[in-house]
Amino acid sequence: MSVIHIISGPVIGAVIGYFTNYIAVKMLFRPYYPIKAGRFTLPFTPGIIPRRKDALGAAVGRAVGSSLLGEEEIKQILLSRGVKDAVSGGVLSALAGGKGVTVRNLAVSCMSSEAYEDYKIQLVDYITDKAVEGIDKTDLGSVIATQGAGAVKSMDLGVMAMFINENTIAAFAKPLGDKITEYIQREGRDKIRAYIYEEVCKGEEKDLRELGQKYEQIDIKRIIEQAYTRMIDSKADDIVKEFHIAETIREKIQNMGVKELEELVLSVMKNELNMIINLGALIGFVIGLLNILL
Repeated sequence: MSVIHIISGPVIGAVIGYFTNYIAVKMLFRPYYPIKAGRFTLPFTPGIIPRRKDALGAAVGRAVGSSLLGEEEIKQILLSRGVKDAVSGGVLSALAGGKGVTVRNLAVSCMSSEAYEDYKIQLVDYITDKAVEGIDKTDLGSVIATQGAGAVKSMDLGVMAMFINENTIAAFAKPLGDKITEYIQREGRDKIRAYIYEEVCKGEEKDLRELGQKYEQIDIKRIIEQAYTRMIDSKADDIVKEFHIAETIREKIQNMGVKELEELVLSVMKNELNMIINLGALIGFVIGLLNILL
């Protein structure tokens, strides 16, 4: 058997394996469009990826939206150190650029006006509850009555002293203390809340730069970051929904040209696809060699 006969089998097998896999890889994308023969469309046209482009876009969109860029992943991105620095730096730059940036303006830039008003009401209610709770714990009615009784006892009442003794003072002090406590519980909360609400409204209209200059210990950057973090934590789900990640990716892929899609896939998988082609040549060569040996 001549050398040509010996090597022809493996070489032919390698060539067949190479071109078979080469054609198979090309058929992933080619032809780009259906080929018609009269009313009939030739089989395997267009290529697999152009024919299944819509399904590919939907599958990639679902995978990215549900697994790769879900709520937690978006939160991690938005709460990363770099994003926080960019947000706080932008706000501080605005503050340094001129007056007019108030607490309210800053808050509304991070959330809707309705959400801000809800948070303000919650803040006022929280401070009011704490104030009333503190007053209850001090038993302010008893304190006022006791202090008042002490003040009366120390006064020079002259002739009235024979009528106002400790028992008389105690008899007046206890009901008076109860009435004061009852008044605070019944009407005091509304008055305290009205006062706190008024002060909060005044505070929200103050210029942040002036506040920072007046109270140097105020770390405005930290306050901005904390407000931003709370907003992201509470609104992450709504933010993810607004991104429409799955729908956006699906539309992007569906609107891409077939050639553009091919270039995108090859930019990621060109080496792997070339390995498949070369593997076909290797397998064909081995099969041809085995035919000679066996």
